[in-house]
Amino acid sequence: RTSSTRSACCKRKKQSRKATARETHRLERLNYTMTPHESLTQVRRTLLDLHKALIERERAAYEKGHGAVTPGQMLQLLIRDSAFSWLHPISELIVRVDELISNASDRRRPTPSRPAMTPDQISAEAEILLAETRELLTAGDAPGGFRERYDAVLQSDPAIVLMHRAVMSALPQSHRITH
Repeated sequence: RTSSTRSACCKRKKQSRKATARETHRLERLNYTMTPHESLTQVRRTLLDLHKALIERERAAYEKGHGAVTPGQMLQLLIRDSAFSWLHPISELIVRVDELISNASDRRRPTPSRPAMTPDQISAEAEILLAETRELLTAGDAPGGFRERYDAVLQSDPAIVLMHRAVMSALPQSHRITH
């Protein structure tokens, strides 16, 4: 490359790094001002991406030894097969997050078995789920061997590490711990 081409390339890289840093700062500032419910919604999106990647990783490993499986068979494996049981804690966490988001929705009608939640109740429950997310992904002692398997995946799969970081970055400052 000529020196002018290199110079232009270096400028683009530097601008790209600055843009990424600005975007990260903007997201952190935005995340800092979100309500716990809003933060939980953001964390949910990143948690779903991580969960899907973990399932796909386990599916590929399973199919190497047992052959291809249909989506219905995969669902049954996720629910019943011991090879996938280590994923249950993260699956159950996502279900609880979804339930809270549904309960907090203005569109949901209260019923006797599911009365309306006050904003304070929603915030308190969201805080608990945000803390449990952090705990599970960083130091949690979850059943089914989650901790050992998750740590092993983090050591061997850079894509999972990036998704893990995305979840941790989505957590509000008061819940963020690096891993």
